[in-house]
Amino acid sequence: MQIGKFGRPETSRRELRTAWFARYASSTADPGYQAPPPIDDWTGPTSDYTFLGNDRVGCCTRTCYGHIVQQRCALLGIPCELEADDVLQSYKDGTGWDGVPGSSSDRGDMIINALTQLRKEGFRNGQYKIRGFGRVNHNDTLEMRAALHACGSLIIGASLPASIDRQGSNWDVSPPGSRQPDERPGSAGGHAFILTKHQRGRWSGMPWIHKTDITYAWDDLYIDEAWFVIDDLWVTHTRNAPNGFDLERFEHDVAAIAA
Repeated sequence: MQIGKFGRPETSRRELRTAWFARYASSTADPGYQAPPPIDDWTGPTSDYTFLGNDRVGCCTRTCYGHIVQQRCALLGIPCELEADDVLQSYKDGTGWDGVPGSSSDRGDMIINALTQLRKEGFRNGQYKIRGFGRVNHNDTLEMRAALHACGSLIIGASLPASIDRQGSNWDVSPPGSRQPDERPGSAGGHAFILTKHQRGRWSGMPWIHKTDITYAWDDLYIDEAWFVIDDLWVTHTRNAPNGFDLERFEHDVAAIAA
């Protein structure tokens, strides 16, 4: 598996105004809510995913939304015009990076900062732009599955262990008592990427350009934040998302947050 750059130096700060997924798709929000299916795959063709600059620069917090754009365009059957230069320009505009790969100014960014910028500016002068975003409880597997089913993907932040280098595209942890030093959380670096599939105790995602299977045990030890993203590629007033995502309620809250 080709491993790119890491670029999530710390977990996103907490903000009182942040939306939470459970408000829009849960048994509390909707009495008719149905639990997500045990097998739920929105990955699409893996050939549609590219590094989008994350092989050279620690821009993962923006590349992960770029991967969502590539994913949703493929699922809708429409051309994707997003390029690496678009993501790198966004990263440069939103951070102190000087535009030179390998520079000491390439320090990464928090996910919340990237999502806030992409909601205001988007990629390609607003061609691909987040309508809104919110947190998902990464400690609640059912909520994570529900968010994946409603949105088709999740952005997650993880403190990656160095063991991913030897595990290839199957990430797991050794049993307690036999774990190796390279399994220490964060020993490789902090990273943001998307999950696109769930199947009976296992996630799949796109850390870079290769689909990777992730066990619940790995999730529990290394994932420390999760986010959902809404844009016009996925749901509009005339095209509902799967599982009855409450767009009207979400837009009301987004307006309140932006006020």
